[in-house]
Amino acid sequence: MKKYVIFVCLSLFIILGIVGYLYIDSYRVKVDNKDVVINDEIILKVYEKYNVSDFFDTNNGKLLEDKEFDTNNIGIKKLEVLYLNKHNRKRKTYINYKVVDDVSPMILGGNSKTIKKGNKSSIEYLFISADNYDASPKREIIGDYDINSIGNYNLTLKVTDSSNNITTKDFVLNVVEKLPTSTQTGAKTYYKDIYTKHKNENTKIGLDISKWQGNVDFDKLLKNNVEFVMLRVGYQKDYNDTYVIDPYFYNNIKKLNELDIPVGIYFYTYATSTEEAFEQAMWVIDKIKDYKISLPVVFDFESWSDFSSLNLSLHDINEISRTFLSTIKVNGYDAMNYSSKYYLENIWDIDEYPVWLAHYTSQTNYTGEYAMWQLCNNGRIEGINGDVDINVLYNTSIIKK
Repeated sequence: MKKYVIFVCLSLFIILGIVGYLYIDSYRVKVDNKDVVINDEIILKVYEKYNVSDFFDTNNGKLLEDKEFDTNNIGIKKLEVLYLNKHNRKRKTYINYKVVDDVSPMILGGNSKTIKKGNKSSIEYLFISADNYDASPKREIIGDYDINSIGNYNLTLKVTDSSNNITTKDFVLNVVEKLPTSTQTGAKTYYKDIYTKHKNENTKIGLDISKWQGNVDFDKLLKNNVEFVMLRVGYQKDYNDTYVIDPYFYNNIKKLNELDIPVGIYFYTYATSTEEAFEQAMWVIDKIKDYKISLPVVFDFESWSDFSSLNLSLHDINEISRTFLSTIKVNGYDAMNYSSKYYLENIWDIDEYPVWLAHYTSQTNYTGEYAMWQLCNNGRIEGINGDVDINVLYNTSIIKK
């Protein structure tokens, strides 16, 4: 009898041990490459989006999470992957991959630059140049020139990023005694003509207004068919500088709300970091929170002449704008990016937000999508003493009731 009891106890112990092992085995995660197929030498492009499923296959198993690869920095990396094997056991493996930058830097501008004799500016910064990844690619001038001697010099600008991608641009440097003066015509664009030409059941015509328009008679604007106003809330004084409320903002926004004229907001910025962009967005929100805002809040960066010296990559400037716009959006406002046609085509890559296009012409040939078109800066209308920008809004659905 005693032997029988011992036998039963041992049998139960063995059975419980087996069950326990199977139970524990079902929960612990072994590193195992036997049941997976992984592409060798995975090379990914910086900032591009890739998922594990693009390079990973299980033999009669199942991927538990289709993770996205981190491609925000170049270099060799490792990603942990969890999957169920063909026996329905949870397993993990690691994918080694390399992120590379194979995009050459960008150089914008024509084939010549003119400077005044004795100009101390760095010649390599006369053109806008930038890299998709490197904030400070190497810039150098190839050729001889003398800024103290009048003449024409054939030079080459060479821009090299950290991955040794190279772009060059041949140009002529003109050193002159006196810079030519620009000539401006006195022609004006009248609001009533723009309204007649562009107004239909799918558009609205309006203005953008700041302190430069002075005291505005909004009753007269309403009488003359102004259907919306984009209002400057404020601006940043300079790089890494303070934010200033537009001196006419409060009077303007109160009157626009009284007359029930739809109003949007823009902020003129010198932001050079995502932290600064976030701070500016919150500053704007604080200033507009007590008023009715029917149209988007706009990020307005225009300091392109300095861009090459700001130590920003193309990715950086897009992330700066995206941070401002996303902060605006999560706080309950619509958001929009403002820029001229040239920089929309060459620098901006923000498809998730509507565009306010600036292109001063009778008919734009910009092929990208845009919700609003600023077509002139020499507009005239009764109620404003001086010039004003005139805009056509095509996506009228963005006007909040």
